[in-house]
Amino acid sequence: MESARDVHPCTFYPHPSEEESQRNPTQTIQYEYQTFLQNYKAELRKKYDAYPPSEFKQLMDSSSQDCCSRTFFYFSLRRIDKIERPESIRRIARCAQNGVNGYPNPVNPVDAAIHCYSILLSNLYASERSELADVVVCDFLREDY
Repeated sequence: MESARDVHPCTFYPHPSEEESQRNPTQTIQYEYQTFLQNYKAELRKKYDAYPPSEFKQLMDSSSQDCCSRTFFYFSLRRIDKIERPESIRRIARCAQNGVNGYPNPVNPVDAAIHCYSILLSNLYASERSELADVVVCDFLREDY
C-alpha cells in the first residue's frame, strides 16, 4: 500500500505506471507538470535571495544550454504566461529542435510527446498563433487531470 508521500500532492493519484504512460503519455505530462509546479512553488516560498541554488536556479540561467529535459519543458510551460515569455518560447523551440535530453527521436513515449508538443507550440508561436498555443495547448498540458 502506498503512503501519502508516494501519491501526487494535488490529485492523490499515484504517478502513472509505465504501461499507463505508454497508453497516454499526455496524462503523464500533466501529472509531472503538477508535481513540478508544487516543487517550483515550494522553492519560491523559501526566504532566500531571489532564487536559491537549485535546479530551478539552473533553469533560470539555462538560456545558453542546448539541452531540453522534462523539467526544462515544464518550466517553460510555467513561465510562458509570465514576464519570461520570449525566453520560454525559445526554450520550447530548443525542445522542438533537440528533443528531450538530446534525443530528437526518443523511444520513451513521454519524451516523444514532449518533443511533439514542443514542435506544435513552436510552429504556433512562429506563425503568430500564440493565442491558440496559450489557450488550447499550454492550458491543456497544465491541466490537473
